[in-house]
Amino acid sequence: MLSTERRQRLTDLGFVWDTYEHAWHLGYKHLKKFHAREGHCNVPGGHKENGYNLGTWVSGQRYKIPDTKKVEKLNLIDFIWDAKAYFWKRNISLLKTYVEENGHARVPQKYKVKGVKLGNWVSTLRRTANEVSDNKKRELKELGFEWAPVKDAWDVGFSHLQDFLLNDEITQLNTQTIHNGYNLGGWVSDQRNKREHLEPDKKKKLDELGFIWVANTAAWDRGVSEFKKFVEEFGHSKVPQGNKIREGYVTPDGYKLSNWVVKARQSRKNDKLPQQQIEELDRLGFIWDPRTHAWEEGFNTLLKFYTREGHSNVPVSHIEDGIKLGQWIRYQRRWQKQLSSAQKSKLRKVDFTWE
Repeated sequence: MLSTERRQRLTDLGFVWDTYEHAWHLGYKHLKKFHAREGHCNVPGGHKENGYNLGTWVSGQRYKIPDTKKVEKLNLIDFIWDAKAYFWKRNISLLKTYVEENGHARVPQKYKVKGVKLGNWVSTLRRTANEVSDNKKRELKELGFEWAPVKDAWDVGFSHLQDFLLNDEITQLNTQTIHNGYNLGGWVSDQRNKREHLEPDKKKKLDELGFIWVANTAAWDRGVSEFKKFVEEFGHSKVPQGNKIREGYVTPDGYKLSNWVVKARQSRKNDKLPQQQIEELDRLGFIWDPRTHAWEEGFNTLLKFYTREGHSNVPVSHIEDGIKLGQWIRYQRRWQKQLSSAQKSKLRKVDFTWE
């Protein structure tokens, strides 16, 4: 037996006399920290809190319920004693809200709400229908839940399209449209891409809704028309772009042509512009890369000067054919590190001096 003095000395050093109590309070400390941060005690099974296996500890409390005082402490932070019952109550509540908002219980597979993958949960219910109790089935029945998914992927998309058109116009659809968690814009794009291989009855259904098979044709035609007018009026295709100081080019009737030009360039860069439209703009002399075009224009002007004068020693204030060639040269010297090898090679051929 240890003397009282020795026991006190060990206690002062933090010696653990009851390892079970110590371990329990350590787990409780981590759980309180989790609860304070997350607002609940729904700890995932494999969760670690600062390296501590909190998920395992929580499961242990459910498996072997501790004494009354510990139960009271856990109840103070809303400990979840029956995880399955908790998840059911939470998910059935989310499903009820979904039904109230959408008028049906056909939750899309990828639908997620408040961090819960409700679509996955619904799919799991159907897959494990034999394991669902009669009471739970009655709850689902009251919500109009369908155990057999009666609609295939195409029908689900078409259903969302119909719902969308109850409140919005078909022209408001775009590739980014999300309807009740469903990627309707992606589905619409898919139908357009598969038009030639789509079953006649599906084409008919879409046509009856006024489906637009070629997206934004009216907007595209308007842009091309305004761009063509610009080229005819000014004799070039360099549409002035906006910046922080001034607005981009706007036609007399208010059409923001510079914005349309930027979108066309971006669409091609992202491989979203059909070849037919690319060729249509090419015929009008459309400038796809304004920086490269401006550099080539400056170099060709320098080449003309060099051919005539026999050197490239251009005065800073010199203007050649309306281009401030002297300033262009100064910029090449200042930003020479950003020039490509091909550009530097071209400049060397006209005896360009970097100093």
